[in-house]
Amino acid sequence: MKYGAHYCLLSALLVIGTAAAFAAPAADNKGESSKLSAKVLDPGRFYGLASMGYAAAQACPETIAKLFCYCGCDLTDNHSSLLDCFTSIHGVDCHICQEEAVLALKLHRDGVSDQEIMRQVDERYSSQYPFEQDTAAYKKYKATRAGKPLSSAQIKAEEAKAPPKTKSGQSFKPSCCSKDNHK
Repeated sequence: MKYGAHYCLLSALLVIGTAAAFAAPAADNKGESSKLSAKVLDPGRFYGLASMGYAAAQACPETIAKLFCYCGCDLTDNHSSLLDCFTSIHGVDCHICQEEAVLALKLHRDGVSDQEIMRQVDERYSSQYPFEQDTAAYKKYKATRAGKPLSSAQIKAEEAKAPPKTKSGQSFKPSCCSKDNHK
């Protein structure tokens, strides 16, 4: 029983310490970052990885805002960055959003540059993107990452195209990441 009590205490401290680490604001969280993090929903409203995702978005919103979310919410919810997932309840039930944000925070706290964070997130999650063809938002993100931003005319032309098919070849249907599931 002696070891059981120590194990319970250690587990509790680990959980509390992890939550505090994610909730602690980054040292450079000032000005525009404060405004961005104020838009993120309170992580205390959620549990588990969802709470950690929201806490990560609050801790380094300037980095999270530069990342593309690979769950498909750019089309389903009209999101322009990963930060959008955490300013609504979208991030609650989407493991891709949550994992991207937690990874970004870990790398941010390790002193990794935003460009390198973007590269690592892209490398790890781009295969999760559900569409065969890139959406207008994804093309815009890729062009910006390559240092060649699209013009507004190019963006409008891309948006006018038909919605892409999923990788399975079927037309897109609502999923965990669609507006239909976030009312």
